Amino acid sequence: MPVSRKETESAISEFKKEYEGLAHLNYVILETESDFQNAYGENATSATEAWNGKLGAFSRSTNTIALALAANHDKSEIASTLAHEGIGHSGINTFAEQDKRALLEAIIEARNHPGALRDNYWRAVEEAYPDTKRSEQAEEVFCLMVETVAQRKGYNPQAFNHAWQNSVVQQNEPLQPWGLAQIAEHVAQGLRENTRQQQIFPENDQAQFRATREVEKLPPATQSKLDAIIKHLDTQNFSEKERAIVLARCRENALREQARDTAPAEIRPPTLDLER
Repeated sequence: MPVSRKETESAISEFKKEYEGLAHLNYVILETESDFQNAYGENATSATEAWNGKLGAFSRSTNTIALALAANHDKSEIASTLAHEGIGHSGINTFAEQDKRALLEAIIEARNHPGALRDNYWRAVEEAYPDTKRSEQAEEVFCLMVETVAQRKGYNPQAFNHAWQNSVVQQNEPLQPWGLAQIAEHVAQGLRENTRQQQIFPENDQAQFRATREVEKLPPATQSKLDAIIKHLDTQNFSEKERAIVLARCRENALREQARDTAPAEIRPPTLDLER
């Protein structure tokens, strides 16, 4: 039997009270035809079909958690869904972009090593999200871990520091379930205390990272070109180092092109015809 609206509203209220850092998010309950109509307008019918069997979702661009009552069967399940979407998908954006990328890379690397992260978490995520890119799957692994730690509240700062420094920053030891659990606990604790703030602001729900980084000082036309490159990079499985190299070269080329186009005609460098 689906959870009731009253129970869901109570779970949301308790969640916002416990995690003050997530109280500002938008929360949408999807139960009736009117709910879907208000949320999706003319796309309500297709949205209702798409939501069949789904527990919840997080919109990165609007900071909205949506909960489908038909798929959640009791208040505890709603609490797990709120943790997954809120502490997980929203909370991971309280990391600086470089740190979030390093965390996702550490989770991806853990997939190559024996243990529960590979055999349980990664297997479950790959079965549920077979067509998504690796970084998306890694974020889902993090969110899956969040569901369990939200119930335990066992944050250990020393354990977090060890896991973060050795498995994420230096990457000299594979990330283990206990280490990812402590990272999730670290995020949850900061959201409880309202000491963690959002640092990544994706411009759409398909983007995991801020789309306008490193291009603020460039002219609009040049920025638009780099935005397109950045969006493409975000759909690939580049490491942080590889990504930084590509962006640096693209930025250098953009600045060189900008300088050439704005220089007086008599001192502009000649355009080379490289066609044979």
